[in-house]
Amino acid sequence: MKIAMKRACSLSTNTDENSTASSILPFKTNYLRMKRIKYVFGAVLASLFILNIFSCKEGLKTNLQLEKNSKTVMVYLKNNPSYSILVEALEKTKLADALNLYGTMTFFVPTNEAFQKFFQRRKVSGISDIDTGELKKIIFYHLYNKAYGSGFFTSGSLGSMTLEGDFIQMDISKGVKNTVLNASTKVDSMDIPVTNGIIHVIDDVLEPPTQTLYEWLKQQPQYSIMVEAFEKTGNDTAILKKMDYNTNILNFGKPVVKWRTVFIEPNSVLANVGINSFDDLARKYSNTYKTTKDYSNPSDSLNLFLRYHCMERKFFLSDFTNDYFETFAKNKYLIFSTKPGLSINVFRKKKTPVYNPATQVTDTVLTDIPHVTMALDQSNRITRNGIVHSIDSVLTVYTPPAVLLDIRFAGQPEDRMISLPNGDNVNLTDNIQNWVNDPESQQSVWWLKWEGGMLNARILSGYPAYIFAGQYALVVGSNTSSYSIELTTKPVFPGTYEIWIVMQQWIDPGADTFVQYYWDGEKLGDLISFRSRSDAFGHSICGTGCRNMRQLGVKKFTEMAPHKFKLYVPSPNTKYIAWYSLELRPIK
Repeated sequence: MKIAMKRACSLSTNTDENSTASSILPFKTNYLRMKRIKYVFGAVLASLFILNIFSCKEGLKTNLQLEKNSKTVMVYLKNNPSYSILVEALEKTKLADALNLYGTMTFFVPTNEAFQKFFQRRKVSGISDIDTGELKKIIFYHLYNKAYGSGFFTSGSLGSMTLEGDFIQMDISKGVKNTVLNASTKVDSMDIPVTNGIIHVIDDVLEPPTQTLYEWLKQQPQYSIMVEAFEKTGNDTAILKKMDYNTNILNFGKPVVKWRTVFIEPNSVLANVGINSFDDLARKYSNTYKTTKDYSNPSDSLNLFLRYHCMERKFFLSDFTNDYFETFAKNKYLIFSTKPGLSINVFRKKKTPVYNPATQVTDTVLTDIPHVTMALDQSNRITRNGIVHSIDSVLTVYTPPAVLLDIRFAGQPEDRMISLPNGDNVNLTDNIQNWVNDPESQQSVWWLKWEGGMLNARILSGYPAYIFAGQYALVVGSNTSSYSIELTTKPVFPGTYEIWIVMQQWIDPGADTFVQYYWDGEKLGDLISFRSRSDAFGHSICGTGCRNMRQLGVKKFTEMAPHKFKLYVPSPNTKYIAWYSLELRPIK
């Protein structure tokens, strides 16, 4: 078994979904084999950690250990006196063996000086004074089951949870070399390679969040007016204190917390509009202030105002895209934009004089001004059940005009974690082929339905990397018979929209493929040849092997509602087609 694991490890190091198009020709046997190996290793490493924790046998040994002279995480730590306290902690918790195993991990490693800070903070003399169970949680909070070099660092959080099941806040606003974790811990050294992962050295011990949203906000006097409003409306209990769990996503076999996101105004921002107390806030936003003061009633406008500040999803600043999401105020949405900067909701138009040197005339143009922006240095605050972002103007309930909508064929990462009727939790990426022509299983996938010749379908990232780096696509390979794919959109705001498809194709010379599009059951234009170099609206199409954007039609919607988009490919004659997204672009 040891030999097999070595062979698999050597193969897995060459696996890269973001390689160039030439190195990931569609569905080659070696590619799929390596992709499976990569998946298996993640599961193996996680399983071994579980065995190490829960085995009743102390000093668990396995035949998967590396040779003694390999430079694993554990060997590196033991060979460096600066980490002797961490080594003591790993040996006390019986985790040392796990860090000698084959795999791919990221370890934020505290130095001895970092542990001394931790001991002083805890008022203890050393590792022996820390409960073993708590110590395991702390160590797991420093570990990821993926390799994250500094190139993955972002202002927000890394893409996955730690082994402990929480996120680490990351701030690179002063440059990657000055990365700060959880607002106070500095990354001193980065990208130290070992045979089973990557090490980053930090100057303090990271501690998993212990406070709920409510407990954290209650201790921040700058938010006292909004916190009192949450209390008076009952949303402190309904949102800030509540701990819900997501059964679709498991960490060591246990459901993870459903993180919320809260956007909140500090007292200084409220003071800018004449609000200096809760009474001022209620007078301005509650429709029952002059009568019953029934703030806990969900129909009270102050109550709605508070719920509009909260979303039931994890949303770091690095997660911002041009999209919109429902808040705790049902059917009320926050609209996010990355241009200009990170902002929420509508853009107000401002008349600005602009000199045109070509005509030597000063014209008046309309400039977009963000409605609400984030205080970047006071955002991304992580608690046990959510994230807090401080905002620099008042976020009022707003129903916008038409808003850009980008619907991904592959869905968002949280969408792809599927809960089946039988209680099983699976990833769509691993099951999309198995569920072809299986309507019962597909019912669990809210945005996507598919049928026909899609046995070569995959959900892949960055395909090919030089065109769509980092995006996921639903890729349908060669040798397929006719097939269809149906998307269900989120509710679309009233307005008039251009409908665009974003995809990428590879057609053999002399061949052709056709597709018919439908909107809410009716044909959307004529049967289209992928060989055509322009769409029905006169836009140029780049053709084979490049980013392909085609306008399909124009639609006007008078009510906010979801819609059905369907494509049908009657006779595929391609090496592959990568379906990326459907875009609804509002016409202003």
